[in-house]
Amino acid sequence: RLQELRTEANASALRAEDVENKVRTLEQDAVQLHDRLVVLEKELNEVETNLAEPEVKLAEDNQNLVPNSRSAQKILLLEEELDQVKRNLKESTEKLRRTDIRAAQLDIRVARLEQENEIWEKKYAVRAIGTAQSRG
Repeated sequence: RLQELRTEANASALRAEDVENKVRTLEQDAVQLHDRLVVLEKELNEVETNLAEPEVKLAEDNQNLVPNSRSAQKILLLEEELDQVKRNLKESTEKLRRTDIRAAQLDIRVARLEQENEIWEKKYAVRAIGTAQSRG
């Protein structure tokens, strides 16, 4: 019976180590996702800043509009630039949203694995105490 308890305790310890390794990996993933989120937020701020500039330029050009082909070409270029910046903003926002969702999912998974790890550690500790008392 003692040998069975030792084998079971060893198996529990191995499972607990596996869970701890999974938790460490998930925590590293969460940190990497957080870093990626910071980068994407910075890119989003840059895109938003860049978005404002073409709109201001376009408004200024519209005020000084002279019906000639150079002004019309410049307006078209600015409008295209504005459209591109808006597309970039939309893409960055979507990437940021997906990263936020993934980070939240990993946080939930880390919490679940930590909880599972605590259960295994408590179970192992109870059995170890029971084994020690039965020896004594």
